[in-house]
Amino acid sequence: MNIREKKREKKMKVNDIVIKMEDEFGRESNMSRGMSYEDYACKWVNDMSKVVIEHTIEVDNDANMSIQLHKIKQSEFHYRIKGARIFNWFHANYPLWIEVSKGFKDAKTGKSSYTKIEGGPLWLDILEHNISPEFILQSYNKSVDNLTNHDEIAIDLDNLVAYFNHTKKTYDNGHGQSKFFRYAFEAMTIIKLAKGYNKVTTCPYTGKETHYIPQHYKFSSFGRKYYKGNVRLQSYNEMVRHASLGECYALDINASVYAYYRDLAKSKGIDQDIIDILDMIVEEKDNTREALADTLTNTIATREEKIKIVKKALTAIGFGARIDNDYGITKDIIFDKDDRKAFLSHWIVKDLSVFYQTLSASIRASLDLKENADLKDQLKAMPSLVTHVILNHKLSDKYDPEKPTTEFDRFKMPSVMAYMYQQEETLIMQTVMNALKQYGNETLLWVHDGIYVKKQPDMQLINHVLKDLSTLTFSCQEVNEWSRHHKDDELKVYAYA
Repeated sequence: MNIREKKREKKMKVNDIVIKMEDEFGRESNMSRGMSYEDYACKWVNDMSKVVIEHTIEVDNDANMSIQLHKIKQSEFHYRIKGARIFNWFHANYPLWIEVSKGFKDAKTGKSSYTKIEGGPLWLDILEHNISPEFILQSYNKSVDNLTNHDEIAIDLDNLVAYFNHTKKTYDNGHGQSKFFRYAFEAMTIIKLAKGYNKVTTCPYTGKETHYIPQHYKFSSFGRKYYKGNVRLQSYNEMVRHASLGECYALDINASVYAYYRDLAKSKGIDQDIIDILDMIVEEKDNTREALADTLTNTIATREEKIKIVKKALTAIGFGARIDNDYGITKDIIFDKDDRKAFLSHWIVKDLSVFYQTLSASIRASLDLKENADLKDQLKAMPSLVTHVILNHKLSDKYDPEKPTTEFDRFKMPSVMAYMYQQEETLIMQTVMNALKQYGNETLLWVHDGIYVKKQPDMQLINHVLKDLSTLTFSCQEVNEWSRHHKDDELKVYAYA
């Protein structure tokens, strides 16, 4: 019996847990603290699950979650039964999570890191059947308690439920990579939040219902909209977003940061020989990514997944990731050391790094700290773009918002260049969204360098409004791959109370 099959055997009812406790610990008269076996079983399935879900609803880019185990253990579960710590017994026999790495407290800084975990089948089952929509809404409201600005995002609930059913079935059938748990988990939190929020509109012509979820936000100093809280559609997996929004259209800036850098380099008079690599990346992005994907010979992933890895790594380099050592951010993207070495030594990556350093030096030479006090203040408030794009919207441990400059009072160029790009990107996105809105095509969701709209956008209109503003261009993708798929899905689409 494999590990997955053993985990599925843990999906038992409270009565089954009670029977196992009686077999192992004897009669309930041996219990302490006045709690019965059934009390403990109910607490684990209901109360403990809520505590864990509330603290781990957000996942990182590797589909791992983080929890503070010492807080979770501070309950009736720290007691012992016949010498056995009850928390350890439940965690061993009915685990809600699988430990990936233990957290620790840094003796020098006093900062604590969380224990990284993966979810398991029991946890997903409890989330689906035992956790109420009202609890998820309450948990979300608690996580955005200090925010007032919010959007109401339209959700295709039938579409999303079908996606959840399909994904959960994939996970339960033994294709149990952590990513499938993550996708199913994210989908169910949105389903529950929509049910808890309970705002529904009905089309008078088709009778189709549209549900809504609240998404609270803050604007950055450069105008980007960042959604906050423990359920954020903006930072969820792309397929989960597609399933949530239903049939719509996705607009994205083509090779956005590199297209911007190319224009900036030309304005700075940088030699064309150095800019050539940007022409290749922007104009032949598919061929470029394919060539770099060939370096990942040891990485166990599909071709499509390797392309995504390459895209992330190129984006990281575009925002200042070093390629001259083995300790940069690419280590968190390309895990295999030999593959990482092959990728970083590829001539495309080397030429790209030369371009970045050349452009960075040119911009640095034009900056005067004393004459740019406002820029310095804005950089202090700006999170690292590398971490927003690559590391699932979390601040880097190495980034100090109080120190946008070095000890020699010089600008940290990755922060400067990220700031410059984000200003350009935000201006373009706001211009496009305003133009589409004037013609009745409202934005469903803004995801940094892309937006989702309900109606097919007029690309001629977009090109026209951008003609005198920027040379950046947009691509448009019809989002309906899941909608087409689930129509033939045999899984039952059911509602959640």
